Amino acid sequence: MKKRTGTKALSIALAAALCMTGLAGCGSKTQETQGSTAAKTEAGETPAELKPVTLKLWSCSDKYQAQAEVLDKFCETYRDKLNIDKIEFNYVPFGDYEDKMTSLVAGGDDFDGMYVSDWMLYNKMSNKGGLMPLNDFMQQYAPSLYATYQENGSMTACSIDGQLVAMPWTKKKSSKAILLYRKDLADQYGVDTSRLETIEDLDAMLTEAKAKVPDITIFESGFPRGNTYSDVLAVLHAKYEMDNMNYHTLTFDFNGEKPVLKAVEETPMFKEAVTWMNKWYNEGIVSKNELSETDTKMFENGKTFAKVGLHETAMQGVVFNIPNAELGYAEIYPDGKYRYDSPLNNAFAVNKNAANPERLLMLLELLNTDEAAYDLFMYGIEGETYVNG
Repeated sequence: MKKRTGTKALSIALAAALCMTGLAGCGSKTQETQGSTAAKTEAGETPAELKPVTLKLWSCSDKYQAQAEVLDKFCETYRDKLNIDKIEFNYVPFGDYEDKMTSLVAGGDDFDGMYVSDWMLYNKMSNKGGLMPLNDFMQQYAPSLYATYQENGSMTACSIDGQLVAMPWTKKKSSKAILLYRKDLADQYGVDTSRLETIEDLDAMLTEAKAKVPDITIFESGFPRGNTYSDVLAVLHAKYEMDNMNYHTLTFDFNGEKPVLKAVEETPMFKEAVTWMNKWYNEGIVSKNELSETDTKMFENGKTFAKVGLHETAMQGVVFNIPNAELGYAEIYPDGKYRYDSPLNNAFAVNKNAANPERLLMLLELLNTDEAAYDLFMYGIEGETYVNG
């Protein structure tokens, strides 16, 4: 895997909604050979005979820097294989996403694909029959990707009555909480981050940062917002070795003889979380206006000193929207038990009314089998939106 450093990067997060499948090890010659015929037919057409189309895609969150520039470059570079004139990647805020997608599908909109997951939209859309069955389409237009799902066992996670209705990513990941902080500010103001293994260590660091770092909110999310756990509660799951089921607000003890679901509010973990939330709120570590905050990228925009994220975020890095920011991270309770996420934790589905389902699958097949295509779509234009290091 080549190391890539973002500059004005498109960011992995843009492509994450579409490239859930990715390349195993950034591509393999075996996959490339297996999938090389995927783009050769659409109703018997060769690539040169394909009608030019515009792919319309939807996801939650925010638009990323250089998005239009990178997608235009991608369409031009792979016109001979896909003949996609334009990729319209549209974004909706998290809180509005389910209602927006439900209304578009119910109204017969012919957009092509949408982000889904076990925590966002999949259950509602699959129950309403809004997702296109994919078994036959994938075997014709994305055979290597379909084979990957069969081989790794992820088919069942996104299938209904044996029919695949969403394309899960193939990465193995966990949602165990990781503390992210501004290393540049910690170094500049002498905040000690050498020991961050317990909630008490975190409290000491945040308290010190509050006293030393000026003009910034210290901790991003002490309280729950929308359907998301508070950062405090996310950290404590590792301490108590309980499962974080996120917006279901249910949990179970990993050390129990058999899983017994409980409401989070019924656990000692919740009482401790509320105690820390109250302390940090009263001390001004968490913003007094947090519950009315609408900026979903406070950390990236330089408004907060620390927040809780995911391990993969720490490994991939954060694309800051301010100059000279540097990321630091620490795993609180590094020995605490956790589980791997379901393949359905991130997935992409085809709208049942899609105008170009075959072309969308051909795009995914190309991304799954061609490393250069994957790099361009995921990272952008080398030397402009990212550099190899």
